[in-house]
This record gives sequence, C-alpha cells and structure tokens, in this order.
Amino acid sequence: MAATSRSLTIPCPVCREVNDVLAVRCSACGAFIRDRVPTLNFFTTLWNICETPVEGLIRVIRSEQKNYVYVLFSLGGLFAAVVTASLSRAGETSLHPAVLFAALYVLGLPGGIILGTVFSFVLDILIRRGRIRRIPFRTVSAVAAWSFAPYSVMSAFLVPVLFALFGKHLFAWDPGPWSLKPGPFWVVSTLLGAAVLASFLLTARGVSLLGVGVQRAVASVFGALVIALLLVAGASVCVTLLVV
Repeated sequence: MAATSRSLTIPCPVCREVNDVLAVRCSACGAFIRDRVPTLNFFTTLWNICETPVEGLIRVIRSEQKNYVYVLFSLGGLFAAVVTASLSRAGETSLHPAVLFAALYVLGLPGGIILGTVFSFVLDILIRRGRIRRIPFRTVSAVAAWSFAPYSVMSAFLVPVLFALFGKHLFAWDPGPWSLKPGPFWVVSTLLGAAVLASFLLTARGVSLLGVGVQRAVASVFGALVIALLLVAGASVCVTLLVV
C-alpha cells in the first residue's frame, strides 16, 4: 500500500501522454483512455476487489451509478447488531430467541445503512484537506462500502450460522458463547476479524486512490472506524435501557 494515485498513471493509447489512473479522457488530446463503467455487477466487482484490489477499486471509483452501496452497508449492519445485542446482554432477558433473531434483521439492516453513511461522512470530512482533487461524497461512500464488502458478505453468511450454533447465548455473557462452544466461536471470530482487517486495509487503499497520502488515508479510516464503534457502543446502551 505504498503507492497512491499520485504515482499510478496510465498512458494515452493515441498520443502517449501520461494521465492519472482515474482519468477517462486524455488530458492532452481528449481521446478515451478507458471504457465507461455505467454500472457495477455485484459478484464480478466483489471478485475483482478480492483478486486485484487496486483495479477493482478503480472501477468502483469510475462507475457512474455507484450501485449496491446501501446493500453492502445494510449487510454489514447484521454483525453490528449482534455486537450491540451482545454488549447489552439481550440473551439474558426473557425475550424469545425468534424475536431476537428477527430483531437482528429488522434493526440491523437499516442500522447498517445509518452506520455506513455516518462512517462515510466522517471519512469524507477527515480526508477533505488531504485531497488533490474534489471528490463527490457518493464516491467516498462507494469506496467505503465496496472496501468493506469482505466484512459485509462475511457478516451476512456467518450471522445465521452463529445464531444456529448458540441461540440466545450468542447475546449473553453468563454463560457466553465462548464458554459453551469455544472451538466454533473462535473460528468464526477469527474469520470475521480477518475480514474486518482486510476491509480496513482496502478502505485505506481506496482512499489513497482518491489522491490522499497513505498515512493520512490510514489515519482517516481509523478515525472514522472509531466513530462508528462509538455509535455501536451507544446503541448498546440504548438497547440495555430498553430491555432491562
């Protein structure tokens, strides 16, 4: 992650002028350097980001529709809802397991959209002074959403698995899921942790492609992530007050 978009260039196929990697037309002759990207295919883009992160993120930045942003944000909200319910110890209340499971989706999906939007907004503020060009907020949110796609997709797959394994104990501390079935718990936790780390690094790389220095990009993503975690902690306090 040493290079930024300042060192990533692409030559014009007509006049050989060196252009910024995000450019669509040549700055010298006006010829098209890259094809237009009207929309993004979900699975193709996800695969590209995992296989060739820079090319995948460049395609996201250059896309015209920026589609699936809120889908990815909502999926990421599922595990955030699990963390919220666990911190509030909702599994130790009299609520039926089916109610808790339904609440993960009823509250987690829209909550993920709110959390992702706030994360993008804070990220946009933090990197604003470090940019070398004006970047729309929708581009910043697209970079955030697609960079966190590994975490969001992992969250969508593993949350039902976690609930099937632990039931209400997934949201309890006494006994907690780590003591009931430590093997599965730590395997799933490791997978989610790896997905979060990969998503963090991808987001920092994506922000650097917007013309922000690498150190500032890492610091900005970290700061936005801290704010998002504080929101989750705040939501946990509210849930605790409601269910107690």
